[in-house]
Amino acid sequence: MPYQNAAGVTFAHPLWPPLAGEGEGTYIPFFGLIGPYKIGKSTWAANAVVPGKHRLLALDFHEGWSELRRPNIVIESLTGQTWSQINAVVNAVKPGAFDAIAVDTVADLITAARAEIDASAHYKSLGLSRKTAGLYYDEAYRLAGEVLTRLIPKTQTVFVIAHESNIWQGNQPTGQKKPDWAKIADKLATVALWLLPNTNPQKPYPRVRVHYSRLQYARPPADEEGDWEIIPVLPPMLEDPGTPAKFRRYLRQPRPWSELSPEELQDTRAELMDTLSEEARLVLETERAKAEAEAEQARLQRAQLEAEQWEASRQYTLWAASSARSLNITPEELTARIRSLGVAWTPATSSQILEQLKGVA
Repeated sequence: MPYQNAAGVTFAHPLWPPLAGEGEGTYIPFFGLIGPYKIGKSTWAANAVVPGKHRLLALDFHEGWSELRRPNIVIESLTGQTWSQINAVVNAVKPGAFDAIAVDTVADLITAARAEIDASAHYKSLGLSRKTAGLYYDEAYRLAGEVLTRLIPKTQTVFVIAHESNIWQGNQPTGQKKPDWAKIADKLATVALWLLPNTNPQKPYPRVRVHYSRLQYARPPADEEGDWEIIPVLPPMLEDPGTPAKFRRYLRQPRPWSELSPEELQDTRAELMDTLSEEARLVLETERAKAEAEAEQARLQRAQLEAEQWEASRQYTLWAASSARSLNITPEELTARIRSLGVAWTPATSSQILEQLKGVA
């Protein structure tokens, strides 16, 4: 079944199944994959594209994709490339040519942006250098972010791959980890998964923790007096093995947290919090509270939109039934005639549309 991304680019097959089977597919424009070195982040992205249905372009900054070469995977080596060469590769990607694009790693992309700033006469004329610290790094993050956002309209999903790095307090590591993508992906990612070593020798596949997710499913009320139920699509931990196939299962069948298993509800971040100092814990809790508040706001906005759509549908159903009777046709025929007029029905335009239909009849 053909699928279109938000930019209107058509693909032969959706990369991700529709939420709860509703629609054509789930739009995940920006997908973060985090974890220690050699944990399998690139492999996870490679396994997400189904041979015969999907194609992936790997923008490889460190020659890490050579072992993942497959008929449906194209590898573009960007190791040691200049900023202009990297942009030329990005600009040459044709919209719709690849169902997914992997940037491996985003830290390497930022390093290339910093090299551009260091070598650019334009930035030197502005007095921008490593000595200006904050402004210098902000510009590098902006340049890297622009590259990532230019890729989004060309594909279904951009995988942004990041290693994990230590969170420091003074000159001491706290024991807590963070992605080394300098918060660029935090602003863009719809989903971010954190791959962790699996301590169970019987399960060699990494454990997969949901770093964060903006995927929500709004379950309609059972009756007009009920409330919409907002269900987080992903649990704190994916059930082992946390493969792309298992990830797709969560999209197809969102479940309330009350129905999740103890394994899925486990959150390894609680274990790490015990190792932190009071100050570091306070900083992390503040960041988490902010992230949760933003996620809650997004959930409320989606719930409001779903409720408005449901109310508009209810009003149209009532109006269509009454108007169809007055025209001596079925509601289905009424809907077809409205479409032929090329106008959008709203409560405000309903009377005008009905007069047009009577004129046609």
